[in-house]
Amino acid sequence: MWKLQSLKARLSIAIFGICLITLWSLFLYGYQLVRQDSEKLIGEQQLATAQIAAELISEAITRQFVALENTAAQTSPEMLARPAELQAWLEKQPLLHDLFNGGVYITGRPGIPIAVFPYLQKLTETSYADRDYIEAALKDGRRGIGKPTMGRVVNIPVIGFAVPIKDKTGAIVGAVAGVIDLSKPNIIDSTVQRGIGTDGGFVLISRRDKVCVTATDRSRVMVPVPDAGINKQLDRFMQGAEGYGVTVNARGTEDLAASASIAIADWFIVVMQPTRRAFASLHAMQRNMLLATAMLSILAGLLTWGITAHLLRRRLSPIIEATRHLVQLDKGTDQAPEALPAVCNDEIDELVGEFNTLIVAARQRELLLKHQAESLADAVARAEKSAAELATLNTQLNVRVEERTAELSQAKEQAECANHAKSAFLANMSHEIRTPLNAITGLVHLLRKDNPSEQQAVRLAKVDAAGKHLLALINDILDLSKIEAGKLTLEEYDFALEQVLDQIASVIGESAEQKGLAVRIDKDHVPVWLRGDLLRIRQALLNFAGNAVKFTQKGEISLHSELLQEDAGHLLVKFSVQDTGIGIAPEAREKLFKEFEQADSSTTRKFGGTGLGLAISKRLAELMGGSVGCDSSPGEGSTFWFTARIQRGQGIRTFTERASSSECRLREQHSGARILLAEDNAINAEVALELLHDAGLWVDVAENGRLAVEKARAGDHDIILMDMQMPEMDGLEACRRIRSLPGWATKPIIAMTANAFADDRAACLDAGMNDFVAKPVEPDLLYSALNKWLDNVHPAPTHIAQPSKPAALPKKDLLLTHLAETPGIDLGRGLRILRNNTEKYIDLLSRLCRDTPDTIAQIQDSLNAGDTQAAEKISHALKGVAGNLGLVTLFDTATRLNHLMRQPAPDIQGAFRLLEDIRRLQTELTGILDAHGTHHTSS
Repeated sequence: MWKLQSLKARLSIAIFGICLITLWSLFLYGYQLVRQDSEKLIGEQQLATAQIAAELISEAITRQFVALENTAAQTSPEMLARPAELQAWLEKQPLLHDLFNGGVYITGRPGIPIAVFPYLQKLTETSYADRDYIEAALKDGRRGIGKPTMGRVVNIPVIGFAVPIKDKTGAIVGAVAGVIDLSKPNIIDSTVQRGIGTDGGFVLISRRDKVCVTATDRSRVMVPVPDAGINKQLDRFMQGAEGYGVTVNARGTEDLAASASIAIADWFIVVMQPTRRAFASLHAMQRNMLLATAMLSILAGLLTWGITAHLLRRRLSPIIEATRHLVQLDKGTDQAPEALPAVCNDEIDELVGEFNTLIVAARQRELLLKHQAESLADAVARAEKSAAELATLNTQLNVRVEERTAELSQAKEQAECANHAKSAFLANMSHEIRTPLNAITGLVHLLRKDNPSEQQAVRLAKVDAAGKHLLALINDILDLSKIEAGKLTLEEYDFALEQVLDQIASVIGESAEQKGLAVRIDKDHVPVWLRGDLLRIRQALLNFAGNAVKFTQKGEISLHSELLQEDAGHLLVKFSVQDTGIGIAPEAREKLFKEFEQADSSTTRKFGGTGLGLAISKRLAELMGGSVGCDSSPGEGSTFWFTARIQRGQGIRTFTERASSSECRLREQHSGARILLAEDNAINAEVALELLHDAGLWVDVAENGRLAVEKARAGDHDIILMDMQMPEMDGLEACRRIRSLPGWATKPIIAMTANAFADDRAACLDAGMNDFVAKPVEPDLLYSALNKWLDNVHPAPTHIAQPSKPAALPKKDLLLTHLAETPGIDLGRGLRILRNNTEKYIDLLSRLCRDTPDTIAQIQDSLNAGDTQAAEKISHALKGVAGNLGLVTLFDTATRLNHLMRQPAPDIQGAFRLLEDIRRLQTELTGILDAHGTHHTSS
């Protein structure tokens, strides 16, 4: 019985499949070879037919032109003047009548027919001067073949031929034209049929006009050729190619097409024949081969089935017997199977022998498996016992690891506590040492002013130098301890990069000049205004620049800044100091940035130093999100650099005369509101009065905190603008006392102070103030804050008491121009704050120049007396005035002085240097005012 899963069926199918694949592969391969040869032979015959037809058409067109040219040669200008005689003569030209079935006509220069055959009155009244073939003959004097077109009179598709008529001088006097009627049998059709016979079809196409001239199918006459891309074979013929190929026509019939060009007319002919007719013999051969292959396939299937069945029945009988024995073994019978008989000496016999050996080995392996199963059971029992012991050991190990981890954690906490204790001790000791040290340096300064003797002056200078050296060391230790204790925090405020680099160059300038070193600055493309911790950036740069001067004997010192990365206003800036000094060996650079380390211990003896500066610079760079490094070669100089992540800053914006929306709303909704201004500095008070009066507000001024409390108790004010630092009573204490007064528990009090740090803001809010406006005052921010809090008060309109204003100063256009062009002065900002009141601005500048020497003297006296708190308050006031008047450089210098005085252990000598800078800036500003006839006296 035949089954698909049986070996007999599968073997038969496999052999039959191999036979089918072989037979059909041979059939397909042979057919392809024959088809290729046949197509090539038939295609070349078709191409030869097209070439013959093209040559015949070319000869026919040549005969037509020759006939036209002979007629033109016989036509004289005198005959053109006699139309009747010319008409009679034209009717007697049978050759022309045979060649042009659409007619012949002769025209003069205007292009209107003079003689026509066959004669039609309308033809002699129609101009053909615009026809392309007539235009070629009359204008260009050459043969012309026209574009297939509809006749103007006869309204049938025609194509025209024309040659010029010339007189004896060669001038064109007319033209002879012949017309072929494309709708009727014509010389072109008959010529083509003579070349291709009656079997196939043809299409005659004008390449120039892209239109069908004539064709076997008359409906295609004058039909434009399809667009490029529709028929790729036709596209090749249009481009001038000659050849043959199989294509599909517009009716969907597959044709064998061949093309040949007709150069004389820029035409080409396509001869076509349906492939069913062209390849009829090939198709018949294909059918015969297919039938033969099918018959052979059936025969191969029958033979395969018969032979396979016979062989399998005879040769596989031992295999069937072996299967029966295996079934007995599967049933678990204990009887040993008998050996299978050998039928013949072949592969089946070898298989039977191996099967017999397998039967014997199976019994032996069964006994071996029973023994191994017993051994495996013993091994499993031992493994389970070992696993239990391992689990116990693992539990004990985990307990020991947890105990050890706890011991390590405790040791780590003790180490961190010890480290913090060390840092706190260093910070406290540094602070305690600085206090007497400041007194020593201050006393030395006072002694040097008391006209000491020469020997005493020398000794005092040495004491002063030693004190400064010790103070620098203490400062470094303090900074390092603060960093390690985590107490050093970074501040952010806007600063000008050029100003920082100029300051560094100024600080090292004197020592560099003494050694003959040049100092150069390169800002690269870093933005002008940055926002970050100016003090720490300057400290790191000063460390690098000081070392560069120390270790450089000749050449130059270069200060560089480079923008490495920018993303949404966040910058990565690289600051570097390059020198031409002694350089550093590669093995020594590894310990440069460690505490109390130097590149070479000998440098300590030769140049001095503690090795803290670079370590502090490294810590500061890391706090600012950057890193440090050094590039150096011995004898070739060094480049120390650090990177910092900072932000784009905002410079002081320019002034605009148009009032802001906040000012307009304040004037419209809160005009006449009563403001109490607590401000001790006269110039700052004057600036605030200008801003508030311009907005239509009534202002009462208190010169200190005590007066502010008294006026708040006596008056009916809507809001208070309170400065923090004032004599007799500061703003914080004044705010606390005012809050305790009747009616002042909820009224708004706004801090308006130059102390713009976060802790200052928190102190104001803790004292009971509602808001915070920093100096220098931004008018829009001040007006917005007033609008915000006056909206809650809703004051009734009151009469505005305008303050008396000083006499108007004369216009100082040259002075204002000079101030605008002076570096470090933002004239636009100062005028914007004063609402473009130039007289008031010049007056306040004069008063500042008058008061600044006294301010400097007061700060110096406070420093000499060790009263840094008083110096901080005075510098705070100076900072606010300078910012309000747009004196950028003076504001920055006063800010640094104020920040220095706020430190736990301020640098007194650094403060004196900043005071000298303030004195210099005041002197320069005074010189500008004096140069333009403005005296800084009381107004």
